[in-house]
Order: sequence, then structure tokens, then C-alpha cells
Amino acid sequence: MITLVAFSEMNAGATEELCAAVPDQTHYTEGDDLLIGKLPLLVGAYAKGYAIGDCRLVSPSIRAKADLYVSPLVNDYGGYAPFFPRRIDWRGDCPFPLVTGEKLNAYTQQTGVAADQNRIVGVWLAEAAPTPVKGEIWTVKAYATGKTIAEKVWTNFELTWEPDLAMGRYQIVGARCYMIGGGLFRFVPRGAENRPGGVCIHESSLVSDEVQRKGNMGVWCEFDSTLPPSLDALPYLVAGASEVYLRVDLMKVG
Repeated sequence: MITLVAFSEMNAGATEELCAAVPDQTHYTEGDDLLIGKLPLLVGAYAKGYAIGDCRLVSPSIRAKADLYVSPLVNDYGGYAPFFPRRIDWRGDCPFPLVTGEKLNAYTQQTGVAADQNRIVGVWLAEAAPTPVKGEIWTVKAYATGKTIAEKVWTNFELTWEPDLAMGRYQIVGARCYMIGGGLFRFVPRGAENRPGGVCIHESSLVSDEVQRKGNMGVWCEFDSTLPPSLDALPYLVAGASEVYLRVDLMKVG
């Protein structure tokens, strides 16, 4: 089981600052703190910001060793962001153990501030190290429209599949997501506690990080075609989009 949680806030100045935890249905958050729950392994991280120079994750168990720095960083300064082939600091084969009940914080350092951009930090948590899956994987189209995607919160959409999925059970094993304003996305399986997801691209021609495609992160979730998951979106731009377009990697299992 894998889930994606986040931090998002605008920097007040060109300095290192704590980033506010994004309210979450699956984890307790308060201010800058996100409480670690049933998924105590940190298996990935992502940080994006205007003129971002550093991002570090801190908790009591991390601090006992050393602060955990996120690398690479996506620096949206001077138009460089489109040229990053790798966006996620993926640690699936070397997960970092956290402690259930401890508070996780994210610090970012920027050398400049843009009034239209929030810094954003994503953290992937799991109950066990994800095992990549291979097999008959095909990619289908899905999209979500009709809502303004607010800043610094997850906005939930129902997904439209094109064409409709055939009756049966499916596993999501990856996805590519395009949204004006970029940011993060995650699926919301019906009745499940996890929220698996990845990084959005902010221009339709960009390549998504291959670690989040075609089984490289393992199985994200499983669902019945009569109860498909919905979608959460979190932008980095202050002015949110209203449309999200996906290519979802699926395996049919029943």
C-alpha cells in the first residue's frame, strides 16, 4: 500500500522556512506538522518552487541520524522546469523508516519569491517497499473537469474514462497527469485508506517521470469497474486550473 501526502505554502521571503502540511483525509495534520500513521516507510519525495535551493524533511527519527534532503529539486525559475527528466526523489529500493505517531515537517529554502506560485513538497509513504510489477499493461484516457482547483488543498474530482472501462477488476500501476499549474495528483479508491499518486506535468508536451509509469512504483490500488476511484489534485500556482487530463496505466485482474 502506498500513499501520497503533501506540504504547500508560499514563501514569505528569500530564506528557509517551514512549509504547511496540506489537510488530508488519511493523515492528521496541524499547521506545519503531518502525523505519521499506518504507513511508516518513506519511499519517495518531491519538491518544487520558484528559485528553490534546498528542501529537507525532518522528524524525530530522521533528526536522530541527519536531516533528509530531497534531490533533485524542480526549480521553476527562468523557464528551466520543462527540462527536468527526473522529478521524483524515488527511494522505493532504499526506503527510510519513520515512526508511527511522530510529526513530519518540510523545510524549503528559496532565493526568490513569485506571487503566483506556492512551493510544494510531496512525500510517498508505504507499509512495505513497493515491488515493481510487469505484465500486460495498457494505457487508457481519463479526465476530470468542472471545478476550480484551489491552492494548498486537495480538490476532488470524479473521473470520466474514455472509452468506458469494460466490466471487471483493475489495478492502477502508474499514470501521467497534465494540469495547468502542475503540482500533484492522487487517486482516491472507494473504501480504501491510501491515496496513491504522482507529479503533474504543467505543459502537455512534457515527459512525465518514468518512475511513476508502467508498474515501476508497483500496484497503486485495485478497483472494480462499477466503483472507479476519484481524483485529488493539488496545484502549485495560486490561480488553479479547472481541468485535469490523465493517461492511466492499468492491468486487468478479474
